[in-house]
Amino acid sequence: MATIVAAQRAPAGQPPNVTARATAAPSWVHESWTVDDGLPINAINDAVQDRQGYIWLATFDGVVRFDGVRFTVYNSTNTPALSSNRIVGLRSAPDGALWIWTEQGTVTRRRSERFSRIALADRALDELIQSVIFDTTGAVYVPTSRGLRALRGDSLVFVDRPALDGGVTSMLRRRDGTLLVGSNTHGLFRLDGDRAMALTSAAALNRSAILSLFE
Repeated sequence: MATIVAAQRAPAGQPPNVTARATAAPSWVHESWTVDDGLPINAINDAVQDRQGYIWLATFDGVVRFDGVRFTVYNSTNTPALSSNRIVGLRSAPDGALWIWTEQGTVTRRRSERFSRIALADRALDELIQSVIFDTTGAVYVPTSRGLRALRGDSLVFVDRPALDGGVTSMLRRRDGTLLVGSNTHGLFRLDGDRAMALTSAAALNRSAILSLFE
């Protein structure tokens, strides 16, 4: 609770006169949870809230659902669709699905309480997932260290190679709904379906690597 100050209006040109000040110390209520309360590990890599109100946590010992009272842990032992316990990122999709990706570059989707592993076509062993992005139509895009992937069926396929055959460093959904893609080798693109339209040249930017995008 913030301190409350009551002030009396002063004549023009004079400072206000403080007539009363709350003397009670601010009172904040907080609670922390650890492995003693059911977390598999104390370090949290990412957190999202889904449309049902559950809090999901990414840890290096599985993905955790928290209902405000108890933790439910999903890992490679009790959830075969999770190929690794080292969860680094989570995203909640507009359709209610939860997207999960691991340190090893694998992707799992939880939809209607069912976990499914999403295949990455032509995946290289060193390919790393950067994030998961949704456009206004619900389409799913996954920027990786080797290019941009889009969900087609139950598989993530590369978008518009060789135009986008380098690592995607950043991706931005603008307020008008358009998607911009920054590459570490090919500059800036606007995504139009499965086509990546180059917006600038290396000469215009003085370099071909885009580090981040912000609107």
